[in-house]
Amino acid sequence: MKIRVKLILGLGFLFVMIFGIATFSSYYIEKLADDSNNILKDNYKSLEYSKKLLSILDDIDNNLTKSIFLGLAPNIKSLEISASLLVQQNDFRTILTAEEKNITEKKEKEFVDTLKKNFSAYSIFINKKILKAYNPAMYIDYIQSYKSLKNSIDNIYQVNSDAIIRKNEIAKDHSKGFIRNMAILGAIFIILAFGYFWYYPFYFSHSLNLISDKSKKMLKNLNIESNLNSKDEFLIILNTLNLIEENIKTTHN
Repeated sequence: MKIRVKLILGLGFLFVMIFGIATFSSYYIEKLADDSNNILKDNYKSLEYSKKLLSILDDIDNNLTKSIFLGLAPNIKSLEISASLLVQQNDFRTILTAEEKNITEKKEKEFVDTLKKNFSAYSIFINKKILKAYNPAMYIDYIQSYKSLKNSIDNIYQVNSDAIIRKNEIAKDHSKGFIRNMAILGAIFIILAFGYFWYYPFYFSHSLNLISDKSKKMLKNLNIESNLNSKDEFLIILNTLNLIEENIKTTHN
């Protein structure tokens, strides 16, 4: 095999090692980024929606409490509060629709459907009973309806919170696997690289030493005086060829 081919193979081998490490690293980095993106994109949105739903629900409860204390009299304040309640209920439905489109976990759809059902009953109870003909006997039913809504929202929050913890553990496992596999792959490539760096210098050095020693013996056999004390094998070979060439010219002349 020609030296040029061996050099090409050797350099090609180094290139393959570098490319392999780069590809392997890129794959795992992308995988870890996907894990993080899934957590941020899906579950954190649901947590934010849950917080907003709880906040709106508390606002509705506060407004409703004010209305009850005002006696639901047909005055400006009670009418303003009634209008505010309608706006808040629409805001609740808007956020709930957004959450419905962001379902990612098991049982989350069940919790969202339950929340929709409970909120529909809650709205009817507020608009058609409490705001129109409130009496103290309704308060217990209202509290039960209110608590069932909060429980449904808490369930949505909890299932996404648990998913974040689970996905975070998965991301940690992937990162540990990445570090472990990189260590194994790196160790293999280091061993191969050491083999490469040992073989090629040894091969060329050994070959040049043989040629330089052969050159010195050739000069000695030809009775050509020489002073080849250099440690540079290429220089010894070049000087040997020059001496042989000069000797040939002298002989012919």
